Amino acid sequence: MHKGLLFFWLVLAAMAVRADDAASKLDAVKAAYVFRISSFAVWPDNSAAQNMTLCIAGEHVEGIASVLGEKTAGRKIKGRNIVVRYLNRYDEVEAGSCDTLYLSEGANRSWFVLPETLFNRLLIISDPSLSLSGISLIRLFMKGGNIVFAVDSEVLKRSQLQLPASLLSLAQKDD
Repeated sequence: MHKGLLFFWLVLAAMAVRADDAASKLDAVKAAYVFRISSFAVWPDNSAAQNMTLCIAGEHVEGIASVLGEKTAGRKIKGRNIVVRYLNRYDEVEAGSCDTLYLSEGANRSWFVLPETLFNRLLIISDPSLSLSGISLIRLFMKGGNIVFAVDSEVLKRSQLQLPASLLSLAQKDD
């Protein structure tokens, strides 16, 4: 009887490790998207800024923030030092405080009372769990078991950001 119980707990422990491993891999992929897409984007009038600030908000984003911090330590985007910030509230986003904003689950609609002038200069990338049509420029989502991205062309037209054709050609249709 004890062997059966021990086997049960070992199986549960193995499943938990696999789930943690899968979550950390998912965080690494999301962090890579945030970094790479940010490295392609062109912001208006920011060439003088010393830092490229990648902001992360929402629930369960500690893993993404950690991976971004580790992988970008000492690196630069277009000659700018990379700074990773975790935000608790929408009012922490001020003019020039974030270049990219990654919104994960738990980032409720209160995040979208930001002034239009901030939205126009902010590269917003959203998690697969969020539906932010008209707000998020880049939406990550699952397709065929992989994370891919879509670009909201209407948000891109309204924004002051530029994305190169090479990046736009990789975007998928969000079904």
